[in-house]
Amino acid sequence: MLIRYPEKIKPGSVSTEPVQNLDFAPTFLHYAEVPIPEDMQGESLHPLLENGSVDDWRTALYYHYYEYPAFHMFIIVP
Repeated sequence: MLIRYPEKIKPGSVSTEPVQNLDFAPTFLHYAEVPIPEDMQGESLHPLLENGSVDDWRTALYYHYYEYPAFHMFIIVP
């Protein structure tokens, strides 16, 4: 994923933390300075985008694609 926002994100920065598409909406809301609903799934990526990594970021990720053929994925970050 590529994001350009030089006012907040250092150009050329890279993060290897696991993210998913559920994180997009909270991220966009954060940068638009709109409150993120408490029941919204996902996490804003702003700490990763601005700092590169975060100590308390997720360490595992589960994804299930429901359409045929169904696909399951589980990632554990070492």
